[in-house]
Amino acid sequence: MITRAFLEAHAACVEHIDIFVRRWANGVDVTLESLAEAKRLGLNIFWLENVLPDEAREQFRLAVAPASEEYRRAWVWTAAARASEPWEDHEGRRAAAQAEFERVKIAALVAAFKAT
Repeated sequence: MITRAFLEAHAACVEHIDIFVRRWANGVDVTLESLAEAKRLGLNIFWLENVLPDEAREQFRLAVAPASEEYRRAWVWTAAARASEPWEDHEGRRAAAQAEFERVKIAALVAAFKAT
């Protein structure tokens, strides 16, 4: 469960703690729904990766590695790609890879917190 005390103990920024506490005064379990809402509130949900215990963090990184690599590749627009792929197509591919990367990261965070 994420609480004010948890965030303070892990040196979260004061602004984000205030936003969090206004929404979840008694804390919240890490779920797909709570992370989606936190993201809508402007909280940096991926910061939570930094507070995972070592073993859980490693499992998280292994879970997101394929999507991370695809996302990295989608950002590269080489000279060869420019010759055959219009910018709009590249941007669409990049946006899709980013959305998938974020989806995978959120699911992996939920799994990591459940395992701790």
